[in-house]
Amino acid sequence: PLACEVRIQRPAFALVMLGTNDVNRQATFDKNMHVILDFLIEQGVVPVLATKADNLEGGHVLNQKIARL
Repeated sequence: PLACEVRIQRPAFALVMLGTNDVNRQATFDKNMHVILDFLIEQGVVPVLATKADNLEGGHVLNQKIARL
């Protein structure tokens, strides 16, 4: 789990990659990202968000959501 990795590794930065596997779960995408980002920031870790290269969902919906975060 994320909490364990942060506790053990004590990173300054964390690469956050959600995307291709989340195409069919767009309803939970925002919630999941906010949970992850809020936790990292609370722990003093700077999240680095990665966008996805493909556009399987059409309209670059997930990349637009990532950009708004």
